[in-house]
Amino acid sequence: MLNNILNILAEVLPVITPAYLAIYLTMSVVRAEISSIRLLFSAILIGGYSFIRLKLEHPTLLLDIIINVIALLLAKRDYTFLEFVKVALIYLIVILISTAFRWLIVGLFDPNEALLTIIVSISIVLTAFSVKVVNFVAKEGKKPKRCYLVEFANNGKSYKTKAYLDTGNMLYDKGKPVVVISPKISANLGLVVDREIAVSTISGVNLLKGGSTTIKIFLDKKAHKVLPIVYAISDKMNTRGYEVLLHKDMEQL
Repeated sequence: MLNNILNILAEVLPVITPAYLAIYLTMSVVRAEISSIRLLFSAILIGGYSFIRLKLEHPTLLLDIIINVIALLLAKRDYTFLEFVKVALIYLIVILISTAFRWLIVGLFDPNEALLTIIVSISIVLTAFSVKVVNFVAKEGKKPKRCYLVEFANNGKSYKTKAYLDTGNMLYDKGKPVVVISPKISANLGLVVDREIAVSTISGVNLLKGGSTTIKIFLDKKAHKVLPIVYAISDKMNTRGYEVLLHKDMEQL
Protein backbone atom coordinates (compact mmCIF):
# COMPACT_ATOMS: atom_id res chain seq x y z
CA MET A 1 0.00 0.00 0.00
CA LEU A 2 2.76 2.39 1.02
CA ASN A 3 4.71 1.56 -2.12
CA ASN A 4 1.66 2.32 -4.24
CA ILE A 5 1.24 5.70 -2.58
CA LEU A 6 4.91 6.49 -3.05
CA ASN A 7 4.72 5.50 -6.70
CA ILE A 8 1.73 7.75 -7.22
CA LEU A 9 3.51 10.65 -5.50
CA ALA A 10 6.59 10.05 -7.63
CA GLU A 11 4.46 10.45 -10.75
CA VAL A 12 2.29 13.31 -9.51
CA LEU A 13 4.86 15.55 -7.79
CA PRO A 14 6.85 16.34 -10.97
CA VAL A 15 3.60 17.72 -12.42
CA ILE A 16 2.50 19.59 -9.30
CA THR A 17 5.61 21.79 -9.16
CA PRO A 18 5.38 23.24 -12.69
CA ALA A 19 1.58 23.52 -12.37
CA TYR A 20 2.03 25.53 -9.16
CA LEU A 21 4.64 27.75 -10.81
CA ALA A 22 2.49 28.29 -13.90
CA ILE A 23 -0.57 29.38 -11.91
CA TYR A 24 1.57 31.46 -9.54
CA LEU A 25 3.12 33.28 -12.52
CA THR A 26 -0.32 33.87 -14.04
CA MET A 27 -1.67 35.39 -10.82
CA SER A 28 1.46 37.53 -10.48
CA VAL A 29 1.01 38.96 -13.96
CA VAL A 30 -2.61 40.02 -13.26
CA ARG A 31 -1.57 41.20 -9.76
CA ALA A 32 -4.21 39.06 -8.07
CA GLU A 33 -4.12 38.21 -4.39
CA ILE A 34 -2.10 35.01 -4.11
CA SER A 35 -3.07 32.26 -1.69
CA SER A 36 -0.46 29.51 -1.38
CA ILE A 37 -3.07 27.03 -0.16
CA ARG A 38 -5.37 27.73 -3.11
CA LEU A 39 -2.48 27.43 -5.54
CA LEU A 40 -1.44 24.14 -3.94
CA PHE A 41 -4.95 22.70 -4.31
CA SER A 42 -5.02 23.83 -7.95
CA ALA A 43 -1.63 22.27 -8.62
CA ILE A 44 -2.64 19.02 -6.88
CA LEU A 45 -5.78 18.88 -9.04
CA ILE A 46 -3.72 19.25 -12.21
CA GLY A 47 -1.10 16.78 -10.96
CA GLY A 48 -3.70 14.21 -9.94
CA TYR A 49 -5.50 14.55 -13.25
CA SER A 50 -2.22 14.11 -15.15
CA PHE A 51 -1.69 10.80 -13.32
CA ILE A 52 -5.26 9.64 -14.04
CA ARG A 53 -5.05 10.82 -17.65
CA LEU A 54 -2.31 8.27 -18.32
CA LYS A 55 -4.75 5.53 -17.32
CA LEU A 56 -7.57 6.75 -19.56
CA GLU A 57 -8.07 4.97 -22.84
CA HIS A 58 -9.39 8.01 -24.67
CA PRO A 59 -8.46 11.29 -22.90
CA THR A 60 -10.07 14.30 -24.56
CA LEU A 61 -9.06 17.93 -24.98
CA LEU A 62 -12.42 18.99 -23.52
CA LEU A 63 -11.67 17.17 -20.27
CA ASP A 64 -8.19 18.76 -20.18
CA ILE A 65 -9.78 22.19 -20.53
CA ILE A 66 -12.40 21.51 -17.84
CA ILE A 67 -9.76 20.40 -15.31
CA ASN A 68 -7.58 23.45 -15.97
CA VAL A 69 -10.59 25.79 -15.76
CA ILE A 70 -11.52 24.29 -12.37
CA ALA A 71 -7.90 24.67 -11.24
CA LEU A 72 -7.93 28.36 -12.18
CA LEU A 73 -11.26 28.87 -10.41
CA LEU A 74 -9.78 27.32 -7.27
CA ALA A 75 -6.70 29.54 -7.45
CA LYS A 76 -8.60 32.78 -6.71
CA ARG A 77 -11.42 33.53 -4.30
CA ASP A 78 -13.67 35.27 -6.81
CA TYR A 79 -13.65 36.57 -10.37
CA THR A 80 -15.60 38.82 -12.63
CA PHE A 81 -16.19 37.27 -16.05
CA LEU A 82 -13.61 39.55 -17.72
CA GLU A 83 -11.05 38.84 -14.97
CA PHE A 84 -11.39 35.11 -15.51
CA VAL A 85 -11.06 35.47 -19.29
CA LYS A 86 -7.89 37.51 -18.77
CA VAL A 87 -6.44 34.98 -16.30
CA ALA A 88 -7.30 32.05 -18.61
CA LEU A 89 -5.64 33.72 -21.62
CA ILE A 90 -2.48 34.54 -19.68
CA TYR A 91 -2.38 30.99 -18.25
CA LEU A 92 -2.67 29.60 -21.78
CA ILE A 93 0.18 31.85 -22.95
CA VAL A 94 2.33 30.73 -20.00
CA ILE A 95 1.69 27.06 -20.80
CA LEU A 96 2.45 27.53 -24.51
CA ILE A 97 5.67 29.49 -23.90
CA SER A 98 6.90 27.09 -21.20
CA THR A 99 6.14 24.13 -23.49
CA ALA A 100 8.16 25.78 -26.26
CA PHE A 101 11.06 26.31 -23.85
CA ARG A 102 10.82 22.69 -22.72
CA TRP A 103 10.95 21.38 -26.29
CA LEU A 104 13.91 23.62 -27.01
CA ILE A 105 15.87 22.46 -23.97
CA VAL A 106 14.94 18.80 -24.52
CA GLY A 107 16.16 19.09 -28.10
CA LEU A 108 19.47 20.46 -26.90
CA PHE A 109 20.17 18.08 -24.00
CA ASP A 110 18.17 14.89 -24.70
CA PRO A 111 17.49 14.44 -20.94
CA ASN A 112 16.60 11.36 -18.97
CA GLU A 113 13.42 11.14 -16.83
CA ALA A 114 14.91 12.86 -13.77
CA LEU A 115 16.42 15.71 -15.75
CA LEU A 116 13.17 16.16 -17.68
CA THR A 117 11.37 16.99 -14.41
CA ILE A 118 13.92 19.70 -13.67
CA ILE A 119 13.65 21.01 -17.23
CA VAL A 120 9.87 21.39 -16.93
CA SER A 121 10.32 23.62 -13.88
CA ILE A 122 13.15 25.54 -15.55
CA SER A 123 10.89 26.18 -18.54
CA ILE A 124 8.32 27.81 -16.23
CA VAL A 125 11.04 29.97 -14.65
CA LEU A 126 12.26 31.05 -18.10
CA THR A 127 8.68 31.85 -19.03
CA ALA A 128 8.30 33.94 -15.87
CA PHE A 129 11.44 35.87 -16.75
CA SER A 130 10.25 36.42 -20.33
CA VAL A 131 6.80 37.61 -19.24
CA LYS A 132 8.30 39.99 -16.68
CA VAL A 133 10.62 41.48 -19.31
CA VAL A 134 7.77 41.93 -21.82
CA ASN A 135 5.55 43.39 -19.11
CA PHE A 136 8.29 45.83 -18.07
CA VAL A 137 8.92 46.94 -21.67
CA ALA A 138 5.18 47.38 -22.27
CA LYS A 139 4.81 49.51 -19.15
CA GLU A 140 7.79 51.63 -20.10
CA GLY A 141 6.23 52.21 -23.50
CA LYS A 142 2.91 53.20 -21.92
CA LYS A 143 4.35 55.63 -19.43
CA PRO A 144 2.56 58.94 -19.86
CA LYS A 145 4.61 61.81 -21.18
CA ARG A 146 5.54 64.34 -18.51
CA CYS A 147 7.32 67.20 -20.29
CA TYR A 148 5.78 69.24 -23.11
CA LEU A 149 6.60 72.27 -25.18
CA VAL A 150 3.80 74.80 -24.72
CA GLU A 151 2.93 78.20 -26.13
CA PHE A 152 0.83 81.04 -24.73
CA ALA A 153 -0.51 83.94 -26.82
CA ASN A 154 -2.08 87.26 -25.85
CA ASN A 155 -2.56 90.57 -27.66
CA GLY A 156 -0.34 89.55 -30.58
CA LYS A 157 2.44 88.31 -28.31
CA SER A 158 3.48 84.69 -27.90
CA TYR A 159 5.64 82.87 -25.38
CA LYS A 160 7.06 79.34 -25.74
CA THR A 161 8.39 77.38 -22.81
CA LYS A 162 8.54 73.92 -21.25
CA ALA A 163 5.72 72.54 -19.12
CA TYR A 164 5.61 69.66 -16.70
CA LEU A 165 2.58 67.41 -16.26
CA ASP A 166 2.28 67.13 -12.48
CA THR A 167 -0.16 64.45 -11.30
CA GLY A 168 0.04 66.09 -7.88
CA ASN A 169 -1.50 69.32 -9.19
CA MET A 170 -5.10 69.07 -8.01
CA LEU A 171 -6.00 72.76 -8.05
CA TYR A 172 -9.49 73.68 -9.24
CA ASP A 173 -11.29 76.97 -9.68
CA LYS A 174 -15.06 76.56 -9.71
CA GLY A 175 -14.62 72.99 -10.92
CA LYS A 176 -12.11 73.88 -13.66
CA PRO A 177 -8.52 72.55 -13.49
CA VAL A 178 -5.87 75.17 -12.84
CA VAL A 179 -2.51 75.41 -14.62
CA VAL A 180 0.24 77.04 -12.56
CA ILE A 181 2.53 79.46 -14.43
CA SER A 182 5.52 81.65 -13.57
CA PRO A 183 5.25 85.46 -13.14
CA LYS A 184 7.57 85.81 -16.16
CA ILE A 185 4.92 84.42 -18.52
CA SER A 186 2.27 86.78 -17.19
CA ALA A 187 4.60 89.78 -17.38
CA ASN A 188 5.74 89.05 -20.95
CA LEU A 189 2.24 88.58 -22.30
CA GLY A 190 0.41 91.09 -20.15
CA LEU A 191 -2.14 88.56 -19.00
CA VAL A 192 -5.23 90.01 -17.33
CA VAL A 193 -5.62 88.94 -13.69
CA ASP A 194 -9.28 88.70 -12.76
CA ARG A 195 -9.46 86.36 -9.78
CA GLU A 196 -7.74 84.86 -6.77
CA ILE A 197 -7.28 81.11 -6.47
CA ALA A 198 -7.01 79.49 -3.06
CA VAL A 199 -4.14 77.05 -2.59
CA SER A 200 -3.98 74.92 0.58
CA THR A 201 -0.48 74.46 2.05
CA ILE A 202 0.95 73.16 5.31
CA SER A 203 1.16 76.71 6.65
CA GLY A 204 -2.40 77.57 5.64
CA VAL A 205 -4.25 78.89 2.59
CA ASN A 206 -2.47 81.09 0.05
CA LEU A 207 -4.26 83.17 -2.53
CA LEU A 208 -2.66 83.18 -5.99
CA LYS A 209 -3.56 85.72 -8.63
CA GLY A 210 -4.95 84.18 -11.79
CA GLY A 211 -7.21 84.40 -14.78
CA SER A 212 -8.18 82.59 -17.96
CA THR A 213 -6.38 82.18 -21.28
CA THR A 214 -5.56 79.48 -23.84
CA ILE A 215 -2.54 77.23 -24.08
CA LYS A 216 -1.11 75.36 -27.08
CA ILE A 217 0.43 72.05 -26.06
CA PHE A 218 2.76 70.40 -28.58
CA LEU A 219 2.23 66.63 -28.36
CA ASP A 220 4.98 65.94 -30.91
CA LYS A 221 6.56 67.62 -33.93
CA LYS A 222 3.37 67.39 -36.00
CA ALA A 223 0.50 67.49 -33.51
CA HIS A 224 -0.70 69.95 -30.89
CA LYS A 225 -3.78 70.83 -28.87
CA VAL A 226 -5.16 74.26 -28.02
CA LEU A 227 -7.01 74.29 -24.71
CA PRO A 228 -8.78 77.01 -22.73
CA ILE A 229 -7.36 77.08 -19.21
CA VAL A 230 -7.56 78.79 -15.85
CA TYR A 231 -4.09 79.82 -14.69
CA ALA A 232 -2.60 80.74 -11.34
CA ILE A 233 0.66 82.69 -10.98
CA SER A 234 3.20 81.31 -8.52
CA ASP A 235 6.59 82.81 -7.59
CA LYS A 236 7.81 79.31 -6.68
CA MET A 237 7.77 78.26 -10.34
CA ASN A 238 11.04 80.13 -10.86
CA THR A 239 12.94 77.58 -8.78
CA ARG A 240 11.52 74.40 -10.34
CA GLY A 241 13.32 74.35 -13.68
CA TYR A 242 10.14 74.84 -15.73
CA GLU A 243 7.64 77.65 -16.00
CA VAL A 244 4.35 75.79 -16.32
CA LEU A 245 2.76 73.14 -14.14
CA LEU A 246 0.02 71.33 -16.06
CA HIS A 247 -2.95 69.85 -14.20
CA LYS A 248 -3.35 66.13 -13.48
CA ASP A 249 -6.55 66.08 -15.57
CA MET A 250 -4.37 66.72 -18.63
CA GLU A 251 -2.66 63.33 -18.25
CA GLN A 252 -4.77 61.87 -21.09
CA LEU A 253 -3.57 64.41 -23.66
